[in-house]
Amino acid sequence: MKMKTAKTAAVLTAILLCFCTNEVAAQYELMLSSGITLPKEDKRTGLSWDTGYNFGAELIFPIDNSILRLSVDLNYIRSPLRRFDNISSVVTAMGNLTVVIPTVQSGSVFISGGFGMFRLHSEVPRIHLGFQDNFAFSTIDETTAGFKIGVGFDIPLNRKNSIVMKVHYLIGTLKESFNPLIPITIGWKIKL
Repeated sequence: MKMKTAKTAAVLTAILLCFCTNEVAAQYELMLSSGITLPKEDKRTGLSWDTGYNFGAELIFPIDNSILRLSVDLNYIRSPLRRFDNISSVVTAMGNLTVVIPTVQSGSVFISGGFGMFRLHSEVPRIHLGFQDNFAFSTIDETTAGFKIGVGFDIPLNRKNSIVMKVHYLIGTLKESFNPLIPITIGWKIKL
């Protein structure tokens, strides 16, 4: 069931990009970003994630004479569980729709939302799964659909380059509730 949802998300993203005209596809932008990730408590295990890091890439398709932008992105987020030296990571591949609100000549504010695939990998202490061994970990791997909403600020440096700061609220639709993540990133965007 979860793989069906993830495949559906991938197909919807591909269909969304097919609606881009040749003019749109001819003036795309590439953004590379990194930053920190603020976590919340994982309701499934009762454990909290520590503040982690993230990095990603986004291909943006501006639409002429419009405040709308279509994009696809790939992001990697890593955060350890609090008090444990282990791996907890999320990989996302999403299609996004962004609304740009021109504010002043020195920059613009934008609101964005995305939907796509969400891959969680986590090593949970076995004691929290009902086992007595405090030092062993059980691996949880799950792929499902995920979504995000966020806001940001775009500061142009010249006609081709700009600095982009953004904050997103990211969550996957896992079998049970999953702790939402809040990536805060700064990126470099270039018009290709």
